[in-house]
Amino acid sequence: MKFDIPINRTDTIVLIILFVIFILGLRILVSFFRKDEPEGQIPATNASLRGPCQVTLRINGMMCGMCETHVKEAIRKSVPKASHLVARHTKGTASFWLECAVEEQDLRERLQTAFSPMGYHLTSVTMTKRRTKRFCNR
Repeated sequence: MKFDIPINRTDTIVLIILFVIFILGLRILVSFFRKDEPEGQIPATNASLRGPCQVTLRINGMMCGMCETHVKEAIRKSVPKASHLVARHTKGTASFWLECAVEEQDLRERLQTAFSPMGYHLTSVTMTKRRTKRFCNR
């Protein structure tokens, strides 16, 4: 059995478009089954770190690269001294560096206030003090 079906340029373009739509649909379908952490109150700690520290956030609701941009803008507005912002929608995380002392509870409240109107939910905040060559002047 031999099929002699001619495929022209228009058919090729339509097949490519259908393939792209199929891949996007699969990505959206998989994102619905991604395991998210429960939304609720984050346990509060009154930790305060001095000097350079890395802040890592777990955020529910990021689905694409544009979501990463929105999250970074919200962090820049609520924490003006944040540097080296990185957001990853695939992992549901964002991280940045702070070079000054900050209360963790105050930081958490500012970030929750910034994310809530946009539909993102902050699930955890981790502050880690690290000394690297970049921040050490000694």
